[in-house]
Amino acid sequence: MIYVSCGKKEIQNVRGQVVHVDVHSDSINGDLVRSMILCANGDTLLFQMADARYINGVMFKGDSVSVDYIEGKNDTLRALILNVLHGGSHIIELGKPVSDTLAVAPPEPEPMKDANDSAHNHSQPQK
Repeated sequence: MIYVSCGKKEIQNVRGQVVHVDVHSDSINGDLVRSMILCANGDTLLFQMADARYINGVMFKGDSVSVDYIEGKNDTLRALILNVLHGGSHIIELGKPVSDTLAVAPPEPEPMKDANDSAHNHSQPQK
């Protein structure tokens, strides 16, 4: 879908899978999503995310998304609206455990302490 108006950039839409998300953290603004790389129709697209509004949450690597965007500067695209397309749920049925006993690893032996390292020198009984 393409929207056109006189003298303004065209708004375009693309669907694809997120390949990379660039997140910047600082103490003033918290986490900021700077850019995203999207694989769509065999092309790799770089989006600047400064002006983006998010629908259905923020995207992660591997998510399928739909992006409304306009052309940006230096071979980048400016994302305007990003919609995370959620896939179907996967149900995992847990069966009954094979055995009713819980296998536990044996405890590791405690390291020997040097007499000079300890403020209190306790003698250990010899076996």
